[in-house]
Amino acid sequence: MPDEVQLENLRVLRLHESGELRATVAGILRCTRHPEEYIGGAVIEAVRCEGTVLRNSGRYHDTATITGPLDVQIRDAPQFVRRNTWMAGRKDPGRVETPQFDPRTVFEGIVNAVLHRDYEVENRRIRLWIFDDRLELYSPGGLPTGWGLSGCGVTGPPATRCWPRCFAG
Repeated sequence: MPDEVQLENLRVLRLHESGELRATVAGILRCTRHPEEYIGGAVIEAVRCEGTVLRNSGRYHDTATITGPLDVQIRDAPQFVRRNTWMAGRKDPGRVETPQFDPRTVFEGIVNAVLHRDYEVENRRIRLWIFDDRLELYSPGGLPTGWGLSGCGVTGPPATRCWPRCFAG
């Protein structure tokens, strides 16, 4: 089977109406080293803030623009979280460490933010904020058609409705 057919079957290439094969959004996000060069905002902006409030002072403990194909972003964002959160420890009888935020929950939140982001919304990045008492994720776009926030039991701006409650430290 020719490479072009295999890439079409994987939906990374599509036959354009002009007759030429072109990369799909999925192809760009999965197969290019810098998808943000083709899709504005296809990155994660990560910030470790001072305190519990986002300030415009420009004073942050750490910042990163996490780029690359989706698998690289999904790998690197949890590393930023681990690097910028505390780890509690106790002896029981050996050392037992407990991270500030459950790593599986952080990973799932990042995967959801990356995979459910609306990539048609140009130049709007995924935002990851780490505060002293919580982690917040904002992913541009809305919920899929037919979905609602009624099950969350909280109100507020869309960027902070559900996820902060899941990540509260």
